Amino acid sequence: MDGEFQQSNAALAVALCKEYLAHALKQRTLPSSEREKVERDLAQLASGEGLPAPFKLGKTKSLTDTTQTLTFFILGLSQCKWPGRGQTIQLDSPEWKHVGIYIDGAHTEESVTACVHWFREVKERNGGINVLVFNCNKTKDAQKMLHVLVGSRIAFSHVIFTTFDTRNTMKVQKRDLSAEKKDNTATTKQTNPLAWQEANAKLWEDLRETETETGGSGAPLPKEKKAIVGSLPEVLDELKGISAENPDSRLNVLVTGSLYLVGGVLEVLIANGSLSEAVLDL
Repeated sequence: MDGEFQQSNAALAVALCKEYLAHALKQRTLPSSEREKVERDLAQLASGEGLPAPFKLGKTKSLTDTTQTLTFFILGLSQCKWPGRGQTIQLDSPEWKHVGIYIDGAHTEESVTACVHWFREVKERNGGINVLVFNCNKTKDAQKMLHVLVGSRIAFSHVIFTTFDTRNTMKVQKRDLSAEKKDNTATTKQTNPLAWQEANAKLWEDLRETETETGGSGAPLPKEKKAIVGSLPEVLDELKGISAENPDSRLNVLVTGSLYLVGGVLEVLIANGSLSEAVLDL
């Protein structure tokens, strides 16, 4: 799995398994056929001898770069999958040839920070144009998450604010905010089905202005194009349009802010035949 933060997750998983297995040995609840293997692996964990990188928080090292094997733990980590977290989607159809979709269900300030570190590695490796697709639940702190994304100083050419709707049923006309004056009443129109997305778009604009006024770090970023769409199928249409406008450029699309969002993107891609259901296999 991609992402430096997965090293911490792996270390935590191993620590939890270690405590559970030690308890199971003490309580003699493990089958006798497994006890010898578990005792050997726990002894090796205790000594730290031959431990591969995921057990430590240091530099990355291949799981095979060890002369000894922690069978249970190595097997578990090597087979671990986490759809929707640090996941790369590369579609085969010609219209998606130069588009990479990078989905991460980060929905807190801390997890979005980890997501940004991962995506920065991706975009530096790939080059090309960067696009952000964002939405989050109203119970989450959108301002903190957007602050991290703006503060990352990743040059997004387009920022798309969307709903979680996967069926294209909202039938609300797309709005291009780049050409609009700021509307301070947007956040108060409760009857507007896109009020939350408009509020987040205004938050983004305010944070960008603050970043520019305070100088940030480095040269000013180019102005991105912002849009609000009413459904995830419309997001995909928007991405196809951006790709068609830039046929010679790689499109790096970061989708983040909610597990509902990344789950919805996967659902739509599977439903329209662009992606195999096997991507969800655990």
